Amino acid sequence: MTALIVSAAGLFLLLFIALLLSRRKRPSARTPSPPSTARPAQAAAAPAAPSAPRPAPARTLLSPPSALASFQRLGRDQLSTQRQAAITAALQRVAQPSRALHQLVSPDFLAQASSADLAELLQGEPQVTAKVLATVNSPLYALQAPVVSLGPAITYLGLNTVRGLCLHYMLEDSFQSGDSGLRRYFDQVWGASSLASELCLRLAQGCHLTDPGALATQVVLSFLGRLSLASVLPTDKLLAMAPLDLLERTRLEQQQVGLGACEVGCLLMQAWQLPKALIDETGAIDALLCPQPPALSPRAEGRLAVAYLSARIAEQMMFGELAEPAALDWADEARVDLFPVRQALSLPALAPLPELLQGQELNRHLRQMQQALQPRG
Repeated sequence: MTALIVSAAGLFLLLFIALLLSRRKRPSARTPSPPSTARPAQAAAAPAAPSAPRPAPARTLLSPPSALASFQRLGRDQLSTQRQAAITAALQRVAQPSRALHQLVSPDFLAQASSADLAELLQGEPQVTAKVLATVNSPLYALQAPVVSLGPAITYLGLNTVRGLCLHYMLEDSFQSGDSGLRRYFDQVWGASSLASELCLRLAQGCHLTDPGALATQVVLSFLGRLSLASVLPTDKLLAMAPLDLLERTRLEQQQVGLGACEVGCLLMQAWQLPKALIDETGAIDALLCPQPPALSPRAEGRLAVAYLSARIAEQMMFGELAEPAALDWADEARVDLFPVRQALSLPALAPLPELLQGQELNRHLRQMQQALQPRG
């Protein structure tokens, strides 16, 4: 009997345990489980989409000085056809340069020419070659041994410097005069173009700008307008305007000629059938002087600002207003012609510019050039 009771109790215990287990497996009627929407672990941990890059902070543009705010630059395309034709006819008095000039300033030659290419180009220009070698062997460069051919000259001075000298002498023969005052003026302008080319080359390299040689070439060509005005204006008026800053000169030139010197130079280059891109880029240098900055990329504005600054410093050195680049006073707001450069100094590419202008070697070399290029008497 006792065994029977134990067996019944064990059976009851087993049934009770089974009942408990069956209830644990059933879903609760009171809290039904929602359908599963879980995603695989990898999908849940997927990285968030990258945020959009922050835009570069907008440049703070300077307010133009009042003298510049009232200035309106006239472009050659704004001139009447009759007036443009009259200026172009007057420019026919300027002698055409040699055909080698076209190759020297062509985009392909500026970008790819080697020392051998330049030497080959000048084989048909013996007078230019002789003048270049005379300059290279002058006390200005103080070479330890005389140079008798362009190859060693390029080795000593660099391709871009020698190319600038070649351009200078190819153009020089187009501007001659029997008037002593005008000859002195031509010498001063040529000297300024040489100084500007050398300074531009060094500043462009120091700021790591692309194509510094092409930029230095454009600076030389930007002086053609000042020379060309001798064919358009009476000599006394031209010489009276010579020492003025760019803004005042341009105002007077537009009043008396219809265009500023820069635009007149572009008309001359058009008559010479130089590449249009070269003409436009050269004309854009002085065109930086305007109340509102032109719509340019930072790269283009930086290049033009270096060229523009080089031209203004060189003019002041050759016309007796500045001893050296280091003496330039950036803070002088009365210097309206420096406004485009003060505007462009906010560009990251031009950050080295003020320090470069203080370089002792640069200033020494430019002073020596100025003394060598200054007209005598």
